[in-house]
Amino acid sequence: MVRHTCNWFITCLLLLFIISGNANPARAALQANMLERVPEQAELASRLAQLETLEGSLTAQQTSDKEALEASLDAYERLTSLEERLAALDTRVEQAPELLARLQRELNEAEDASQQLSVADLSDLPLDELETLQTGAVVELQELQSQLAEVNSQLLAAQTLPERAQQSIAETLQRAESLRRQHDEREALLADRQLSALNDPRLIQLRLERALADREVSFYQRELSANSRLRELAQQRRDVLMLQIDYQEQQLSMLQGVIDRQRRLASEQAIADAARDNPLIAAGHPVVVQAQQTNQALSLELLRATDRANSIVRENIEAQRQLEHVRQLQRSLNEQIEAIRGSQLLSRILREQRKSLPR
Repeated sequence: MVRHTCNWFITCLLLLFIISGNANPARAALQANMLERVPEQAELASRLAQLETLEGSLTAQQTSDKEALEASLDAYERLTSLEERLAALDTRVEQAPELLARLQRELNEAEDASQQLSVADLSDLPLDELETLQTGAVVELQELQSQLAEVNSQLLAAQTLPERAQQSIAETLQRAESLRRQHDEREALLADRQLSALNDPRLIQLRLERALADREVSFYQRELSANSRLRELAQQRRDVLMLQIDYQEQQLSMLQGVIDRQRRLASEQAIADAARDNPLIAAGHPVVVQAQQTNQALSLELLRATDRANSIVRENIEAQRQLEHVRQLQRSLNEQIEAIRGSQLLSRILREQRKSLPR
């Protein structure tokens, strides 16, 4: 049932990826126009360096120019960072169909692996090999749990993104409008004074910040358009991880059961070997009989110690699993607390989760 549902789900997702993201030619043209009317980043850095090398106190105009140049260079850096984030987002969207196909293969493998578990196959392995497999299975389970926590964080971010992105778009559009008014007023002032607009640090700052604001709006819109497909991809990844974790826990439980039996059998065999074919025991000598009784008591204690050791190992593995689970819960809670800032939707989610916690 799970496989058929996931197959249908992936087919629908692949069709969704055929639809391309929305573009905004007007905003792109505005950004290009603003950037064409400002000096290169290196030139601004050179002008700032010249101001910084001046001896003595700067005049009020020089101080204003210095602040404008610093803000302009900061806007350039933020533009670069934003382009990198946008490129990374586009790459994730482009790679999504391939990732979906890979997830389908992993889903099939996880289901097949869970059906191929066999105590008989494990029983034929030597004890040291079983213990090596057990150690590897514990490490693999912890890694899968860590990946699941990361995917849950992605799902949480995707769940709250529409609200956050829409709020960011509204705030950025307001800032862009304010920058537009300041830009037009500054440009008109320079025209009245017949001053060069290209060399005015304040106008350069306003143009760069307008370009940055427009690019931010485009980025938020791109996030919104890609959010549903990336969220669905994360959900599919979560389904695969949960199957893999379930398989890994089954394997650990099966391995521990086989290891317990082999250790007890080894103890029983050692006891049997100690008493086998001993002529003194057959003769019934009192000292030998007493020693045999002592050996039998020690043998029972050995078996009990073996059982206790097996129980301790099992409890230790379970404690490690629970500790890792708690760590992931703590990490998830910290991320939720960080994301809750300004999000009414997430506040409701956390309240519902808190109600579901055991009292």
